[in-house]
Amino acid sequence: MKKLFLFSAMTLLVLPHLTAGAKEKGPAPVAPGDLRASGQGTLIFLDEGRRLTWPAQGPLLLQDAKGQVVAQVDLRTKASRQSGAEAMGLTVEETDLGGSLSGKKKYLSGKKAPTGRRLGALPDAGLPAEAGTTTQSTVMGIPITTVAYPNGASLWRFEWPGFIEEIFFDKKKSMVHNRQTRKLGGITVTLQQYADGSFLRHYQQAGGEFGVTFDANDRSYRLVFANAAGETVSEWNCEETCAQENL
Repeated sequence: MKKLFLFSAMTLLVLPHLTAGAKEKGPAPVAPGDLRASGQGTLIFLDEGRRLTWPAQGPLLLQDAKGQVVAQVDLRTKASRQSGAEAMGLTVEETDLGGSLSGKKKYLSGKKAPTGRRLGALPDAGLPAEAGTTTQSTVMGIPITTVAYPNGASLWRFEWPGFIEEIFFDKKKSMVHNRQTRKLGGITVTLQQYADGSFLRHYQQAGGEFGVTFDANDRSYRLVFANAAGETVSEWNCEETCAQENL
């Protein structure tokens, strides 16, 4: 158990930051995934120097590393296709982190990969379809839930102060993904990191959703915008530059 806690703590050091901004004096350095409050709304720092401004009212603004506006996306747009979460590969129930770990979720189910490749094409990338055996315990004040699956895979869920972390191991005891979810102001932030370096970052609030998918296979980024109903309204594929995809 001590080794697992050490491992879990180490993952926090290598995953992109999920912070609302430091309180110390002077401007603090930022990292991809960071959130900052600004006069224009919430500023989300992206990879390759890009950034997204999510205002309280009006369209979201995507800027490149030079500060040029690449896209303006109105989340009030209606659409009739898969949800933003599904487009990002986050096909999970709203009550997932507070409910039963049934083992029936498929994080990559129906994933539309950026350039024809399946994100995180790893063995046993999804949770086993068979229900697992759930065990609950508390160590050093931290509630821990473990799910052991018949094929030897396992899921560990830590309720850390301020956020929830889930780590999925395949039947060979190799880590497949680490998933963290927390609330920052009115935004729910989810980060799912895969062993091959691929990741998902998902931001959701009352007005809609925004997500970033990085595919380590071809080093490409997919940006997905969804309205308050969870319907995808705009998708962008970013490598050296960002290009909008047809829905």
